[in-house]
Amino acid sequence: MADPGHMAETLAELGELIVSLKAVREDADEFHLRARKVEGCLQKLIQSEALSREAFLNHPEYSEISEKLMKEVWFAKESSELRLAGNLHAYL
Repeated sequence: MADPGHMAETLAELGELIVSLKAVREDADEFHLRARKVEGCLQKLIQSEALSREAFLNHPEYSEISEKLMKEVWFAKESSELRLAGNLHAYL
């Protein structure tokens, strides 16, 4: 069973990481570094023993986070960060 407090904390962290990702779009190196942090946070959410993939996908905040993340995936694709975009898109 997922720990709601841990899930909310990690989802909040993910939301902050996505916002910080958007803030550095003009710096390709920094964008890539921050996108890797987003990817790491997503992995942490999915791989956590307390959180199943199903619990993550059914969480009320997921759709909002998913929408924000899709915008960054689109930006990554447009800026030739294809491998990174593919990695992030795999979580959606």
